[in-house]
Amino acid sequence: MSFSTKRNQRNGSLRSGKRRSAPTRARRLPGADGGLPAPTVDDWEAWTTWLAHRRDPRAVPILASSAGSPCPLLWSADEDLSSGRTGEFLGLLQRVSDSASLCELVEPLEAWLDASTNMPPTTGQAIECLALCHALPELAACLPAAVWTQLLEQLVSIQRDSTALAIHQVPLVTQLLRGELPLTLAYLFPELPRCRALWPFASRQLSTGLMTLLDGEGLPPGDQLSVARLLLACWTRCHLLSSAANRVVFDARARNRYERFVRQSLRLTRSDGRAIFSSDASDCWPSGLIRTALDFTGEPQTRAMADRVLGDRSLLLTAAGLELPAPSVTSDKSQTVVLRRDWSQKSTQFVLSHAHQGVYCELNSNGQTLWTGPWELSVSMDERPLYAVSDWEQVCWMSDADGDYVELQIHLDDNHIVQRHIYLARADNFLILADAFLGRRRGAIEYRSSLPLGPGISFVPESATWEGAVCGRHRLARVLPLALPEWRTGIQRGSLRQVEQNLQWRQFRAGQRLFVPLFWDLEPRRLARPVTWRQLTVAERLVVQDADAAVGFRVQVGERHWLLYRSLGTRGNRTVLGQNFSTEFVLARFNKDAEAEKLIETE
Repeated sequence: MSFSTKRNQRNGSLRSGKRRSAPTRARRLPGADGGLPAPTVDDWEAWTTWLAHRRDPRAVPILASSAGSPCPLLWSADEDLSSGRTGEFLGLLQRVSDSASLCELVEPLEAWLDASTNMPPTTGQAIECLALCHALPELAACLPAAVWTQLLEQLVSIQRDSTALAIHQVPLVTQLLRGELPLTLAYLFPELPRCRALWPFASRQLSTGLMTLLDGEGLPPGDQLSVARLLLACWTRCHLLSSAANRVVFDARARNRYERFVRQSLRLTRSDGRAIFSSDASDCWPSGLIRTALDFTGEPQTRAMADRVLGDRSLLLTAAGLELPAPSVTSDKSQTVVLRRDWSQKSTQFVLSHAHQGVYCELNSNGQTLWTGPWELSVSMDERPLYAVSDWEQVCWMSDADGDYVELQIHLDDNHIVQRHIYLARADNFLILADAFLGRRRGAIEYRSSLPLGPGISFVPESATWEGAVCGRHRLARVLPLALPEWRTGIQRGSLRQVEQNLQWRQFRAGQRLFVPLFWDLEPRRLARPVTWRQLTVAERLVVQDADAAVGFRVQVGERHWLLYRSLGTRGNRTVLGQNFSTEFVLARFNKDAEAEKLIETE
C-alpha cells in the first residue's frame, strides 16, 4: 500500500488526531540512523510525500526576510557576511520557494558540499549550515535523493565535529554549530531518530553556553563584545524554535541569564542603534531581533529600557510606576565597565573592556562616537620602556546620584604600577580620565597615551592654550590636559594633539611619580563658556609638597568650579585650596557658597 493511501488526506494536508509519525519507508534514510544504504525510489517518494504534507513541525520563518529587517539568520550580521558568499548562499536558498530550477540548485549545493568538507569552522560556515538545514524540507521536492541525503549527513557530521571546539576561543561558532544547528535538526526532522535525539544535547550546550559566556548580570566577556549581538540572535532564534515545538530549550538559570543579557545588550547600544565597538554602519538593531527578544523576556521594565535607549515608543507597554535599574554596571568576571548618565537615547556613555593587558574603550556623547578602540599606554623610565607584567584588574567601583567611578591597576616591570581613574559625572556631564604612575625610584619619566578618534571626528587645538575641542559636525566636547600649564608659553612638559586619527597626550617629568589627568567637558551648554585650570600648591604642616607626594588641580568652566586631588606617596593630612584631605583621591565640586561638595573620595 502506498504512503498516500495509508493516510487520509483533506485539502492537501494530513488530518489531525492521534500523534503522527513518518511511515517506516520515510524513516529509512542515511541521515536517520547512519550506515544505511541509499534510499530506494519508494523510500524517497514516501519521504518527500510526507515532508510535503506533514503539519508538524510548523514552519518557523528563519530564512524569510521582512520589510525593514533581514532574515533572522542575518540578525546583526556585518556587511561582509550579509553581502558576501554567505549572503549569496542564503539568497539562493530563499529562492527555493520561488520554484527555482533544478540546475540552479544542484550545482551550487554540490559545490557547497565539496567546500564544506575541509572548511574550518567560521561564523559564515555556521550560518550557511543553519540556512541549509531550514531549507532542507522544501529542497526534498526538487533535489535528487543522493544529493539531499548527502547534505543532511554533512550537517550532522559538521555538528558532531564541532564538539572539539573550545567555547572560549570561538564562542559564537560553538553556539551556532554545537547548539543551534543540532536544535534545528531535532526540530525539523523529529521523524529521524538520529536527529530527534539531538534536542537534549542541544539544550545542554545552549544552557551551558549562556552560563559560561555571561556573568551573573548577563554581561559577555569584554573581549567578546564584538559578537555579543550575534550571540543574542543565536539564542533568540533557539527560543523561537523552542516556542514552536512547545519544548524547553534553556533551563531556568540559563533563561534568567538570557533575560539579563537582553538588558545588557540595551546598555551596550549607541544612540544610533549600533552596537558598542561596531565599525559597520549597517549594524543597527534589527527590529525583528529586539521585538522577539522583548517578547520572550515579557518584562515591562525591559521594554521601558528599550523604549528609552532606542527611542521607539512602540516597544513600551507602560512606564507608569516602573523603576528602571541603574544605567551603569561593572563586572569583574566579564572585565567590562559600562557608565551611562541615564537611560535616554543620547545619554553620555562610556564603555571599557580591560581583558588581559589591553584596554578598549568608547565614548558616546551628544549622539556621536567621540572615540572607539584601544586606549594605548606607553611609559619609559630613563629612556627604557616599561612593560606590563600583569593584566589590568579593577580595584575600585563606586556609583551614586552624582556619578560613577572605576579604578583599574596594572603592574609594570621593576615594580612600577599604573593606576587608572575614570569618573563620569551624572549631573555635571563631564568625564575624568587620569593615570597615576607610581615608580619605585627617581628618574626621567616619559608618559604617552592615545585614543582612536571616531569616524568623522577630529581634535581642534587652541592656538594659545593647551586645551582643544573634539569636533564632528559641530563641537562635541572640550578637553583640558590638567597636568600641563594652561598657556603654551614656557618650558614644554608635554603635549595634547592629534596624530593621524588618534588623540595623543604626553607628559614628561624628572621624579619618581606622575599624575596625568584629562578633563572632558561634555555639556553642550558649557562649550562656549570661558575656561581655565591651574595646578595647585599642596601643603602638609605648612610645608609645600613635591609632585612626588601629592598634586591638586582646579578647573573652572563658566561659573562651575571643580577640585581634583591625588596623593601619590605616603598619605598625610594635606591642604589644597583651603581644603584638608587625608585620603588618596578626591574629586569635589564647589557650590554657590564656595563650599566643596565631594563627588568621589577613595581611601
